[in-house]
Amino acid sequence: MYSLKINKQNKKMKNNKKYNEEDLIKSLAKKRDCIVSESQRTITIAAGKNKTNDLGNGSWGKIDYLTNYREYKIYRASDVL
Repeated sequence: MYSLKINKQNKKMKNNKKYNEEDLIKSLAKKRDCIVSESQRTITIAAGKNKTNDLGNGSWGKIDYLTNYREYKIYRASDVL
């Protein structure tokens, strides 16, 4: 039982990623469902009819990092993209 807890903690520590803001923005710029503005620090996400569903778990993790640690703001827009 005790060794199981240690293994879970080690797995959590191995999954920590070190992100680079420039690389995140470049990779998110390739997605059709989002527009990233570095100057305004905003991320616009497509919703409604214009949505192409190309944002997966990895993309949402990058967006989460930018919003929580780099002070970006998320906007959802149906007719912007």
